[in-house]
Formats: sequence, C-alpha cells, structure tokens
Amino acid sequence: MTLGFIVIILGGLGNIWAVLPAGLIIGFVETFVAFSSPQGAFLKRPVVLIILILLLTFRPSGLFGVKGWEEES
Repeated sequence: MTLGFIVIILGGLGNIWAVLPAGLIIGFVETFVAFSSPQGAFLKRPVVLIILILLLTFRPSGLFGVKGWEEES
C-alpha cells in the first residue's frame, strides 16, 4: 500500500498515465538495489523513500504533474 502511494506521488497527482512510468522507475530501482548490494533486501525501501524526498524537493508537482491548479483544456 505504501509503495502504491509513493508511485502515485512520484507520477503526479491527477495524472493517471504517469503511474506507469513511475511504477517502472520504482521497480527498476528496487530490483537494482536488491541485486547490487549484499544488504539490498533491507535497503530497497529506504532508497525509494530517498528518491521520493528528492523528487518532492526539486519537483513538487511530480514527474508529469501540472503546476498549481492549472487544468488542461
């Protein structure tokens, strides 16, 4: 459940098509961390959380989100 929420936030709220690339990014990152490190099983969730924090710091609207309350016409 938490991972699904992170994927939605990463893609940008209100953009249903951004969930697919965000989910793929999270999946690739988790798999890479799990196989590249001996402690990968314990590190994959904190790495995803760090990615979420960095994304919200530098791009608060998400990867494909719209700025503010602007609507697409």
